[in-house]
Parts: sequence; C-alpha cells; structure tokens
Amino acid sequence: SPVDIAFNPSGTLAYVLRFDPTINLNNGNVVVLDLSSFVASTIIPVQVGPTAIVVTPNGLTGLVTNFDSRTLSILNLATN
Repeated sequence: SPVDIAFNPSGTLAYVLRFDPTINLNNGNVVVLDLSSFVASTIIPVQVGPTAIVVTPNGLTGLVTNFDSRTLSILNLATN
C-alpha cells in the first residue's frame, strides 16, 4: 500500500513509499517511478513501518522514517 510520495528536484522521478504488513511483515520499500513512462525502474528496501519520505534539494539522498523499527533509512538516490 502506498504510504507517501516524494519527487526529485526536476520532477522526472517519483519515489513511492510502500508498506503492506499483510504481504511482508519484515519491511517496506521505495519504488522509483519514471514519470515519463510510468515504469518502476528500481525497488529500494527500507525498514519496518515506513511512514514518510523526503528527497534532499540536490536529489542525491532520500530519507525515510520507519515508525515500527524506530529508524531512519538513508537512501543514496544517485545510485538507485
């Protein structure tokens, strides 16, 4: 289930934060969606119970808060 969404600075990519405990009790993930084709290019795993995602102004890093695991996932968006 989608939880949150963030965009890269140029608006060409969407980062869709997903978590569905009925499917996978272990973690959530971020789906990288190319907005020109609406094709998912990458799936990035995060920790348990993700609640929000932001992308830094330079577009190189994503931050995901994970409520259930009480962690912060730091994503290298330059490589994902």
